[in-house]
Amino acid sequence: MNKFDEWYNQSSLTEQQVQKQSTKGLTLKPWLAGLLCAVFLLTGFVLGFVSSSGTQTNSIYDDVLDEVSRYLDTQSLYQLTDEQWSNAIVNGGTAMLQTVDNYGFLLSPEQWYELYYGVTENDDNPIFGVAFSHVEGIGLLIEEVVTDSPAYGRIFEGEYITDVKVNATTGYLLPSGKYLDVKFDDMEQISLALSQANYLVFEISYYDVATRQMVVRDQVNLTKGRVSNPNNSQNFQFVEYYYGIKNGQYNTNVSTVGRYSTRSLRGLHVLDNTPIGYIRITSFEETTLSDGTITSAENEFKEALIDFKLSGKTKLILDLKGNPGGYVDSAVDIAQYLVYSEQGGRLQVTTLKNRNDQIIANHYIDETYYAEYFSTDLTKKSIVVLTDGNSASASELLLGAMLDYGTALQMGRTTFGKGIAQYCIPIERYPVTILVNGEQVESYYAIYFTAAKYYLPNGDNIHQVGLTPDVEYQAQDYQTLFEMALDYWF
Repeated sequence: MNKFDEWYNQSSLTEQQVQKQSTKGLTLKPWLAGLLCAVFLLTGFVLGFVSSSGTQTNSIYDDVLDEVSRYLDTQSLYQLTDEQWSNAIVNGGTAMLQTVDNYGFLLSPEQWYELYYGVTENDDNPIFGVAFSHVEGIGLLIEEVVTDSPAYGRIFEGEYITDVKVNATTGYLLPSGKYLDVKFDDMEQISLALSQANYLVFEISYYDVATRQMVVRDQVNLTKGRVSNPNNSQNFQFVEYYYGIKNGQYNTNVSTVGRYSTRSLRGLHVLDNTPIGYIRITSFEETTLSDGTITSAENEFKEALIDFKLSGKTKLILDLKGNPGGYVDSAVDIAQYLVYSEQGGRLQVTTLKNRNDQIIANHYIDETYYAEYFSTDLTKKSIVVLTDGNSASASELLLGAMLDYGTALQMGRTTFGKGIAQYCIPIERYPVTILVNGEQVESYYAIYFTAAKYYLPNGDNIHQVGLTPDVEYQAQDYQTLFEMALDYWF
């Protein structure tokens, strides 16, 4: 995601001021950090889903790569270890795939195994929750804010960190004895300082186009916190829900991300004693728990809907804020419960087309269960969907289908705008033995690459566009969004 380009065009900063080196304090797996995914996992090679342009790959490219490998193996001063060879392969393959977009990766055997089998890992390190790039002489441009992180709702994309302090007046002292200067220090030094600190005061500024000057907006105190699936009473990994103080997945104990309960942190108490339920889907994935049980977003969503019906709720706030996407099949399965047509029959959710605009897949649902949970009178929507700039790909696919079939109203911010899908193909000719939880297992390198565009039921492709709520329903913080939903229904 290149938020800088969009903001840069508006602010007219000179290109010479920009030194673009992004760093992210995300909780995503390092090799998938920033990925906003619509994913298809395929075993073996798939032939024919991308038509040939008629040109032959020149063998010179293969020969050059072979020569690089040979010289590294036989002439280099350094003797590479097996791990270094694996890293060289992964880095080289990824560099090739990313010449066309930022979504291509060559996955290592460990990464492919984790992606395919959903190995559970503890990835719950405290973060501030911002991704930024360095603009020399100005500061750190905020490119992304992690949903529900300490920075969320307090710092915004397009703003700048123009100073960093340890308290209201004292600067951040580096080991060298000098104070950190985010305007002129190099990115490596800035990143290291921010990674080591647990509490900081950020001076937040913005560029005033009218005066062509930087303006300080606020001093924001941030303590690193964890972004996780907080306080759920069930062992759900991808779905959170709340149907009232005595009927929900959330409890009122202290949250892992602050001094408040999850209920008060999001302001869910305003939904008490109303017919409104709240469900949040954090991603469309599946994983294997420590006891060997497989859990998935679609199964957790179905269980949450059962409790929704038993609780007597008739209206739903579906929270897709911060949901980066995931498996297309998962989003399609969930769509069975959220789309509806009076005509009945098969309902199209999405169509995938290759680079020659040929259809390579149509995703339909043969039966919809919407009417079992919601009113079929669509003049007043029974579902409100919350989104932000981190709602992407499979999230947009699901939301787009709901909007096209008229079952939902969107509130929040414009979604990310990722209308392309990636395939992941293991290279099964070269199996590799790796260790997983102390056991030897067979795995593969895998090619993760963009293979198709996906289209909504109405034929739109939302890549680099996103889905935008009507002006009167645009907001970011939960309190305002819940008030909007209450005003809409009552």
